[in-house]
Amino acid sequence: MLSSKRLLVACDEEGIATYIEYIAAGSGLETVTVASGTEALSVFVAAIERTPRFDILVTDLELPGLCGERLIDMAVKRDPSLPVVVMSGRQRPGDSEISVHPTMWRFVQKPFGRKELLEALEVAGYNAGLRRTTS
Repeated sequence: MLSSKRLLVACDEEGIATYIEYIAAGSGLETVTVASGTEALSVFVAAIERTPRFDILVTDLELPGLCGERLIDMAVKRDPSLPVVVMSGRQRPGDSEISVHPTMWRFVQKPFGRKELLEALEVAGYNAGLRRTTS
């Protein structure tokens, strides 16, 4: 289900970003990783105008430049059916704090393991597949 999906990962913690890339590669996912919310939005917007686009946004809530909540808001305004995986060391945000339909986002609490990340990506990957067939 996950193979061939394209992830945009916004994470300023090098160790966590590398861990996500490792897990993603093992599942056949292509990953583009950036270290700030501002850079993530720039890469995301550029990809909207060409193929392949990103299937899933994986973002930390606390990022330099543009915070995760604002990144999600701006990305989803450009692609309303974008599945999102939110990660944070803070408490899970409420549905009203994330500008994505509640069925289109998943949360992983840091520190997270391989299983938790893959489960969140599986759901997001499933939603990405649904949006492709209905778009």
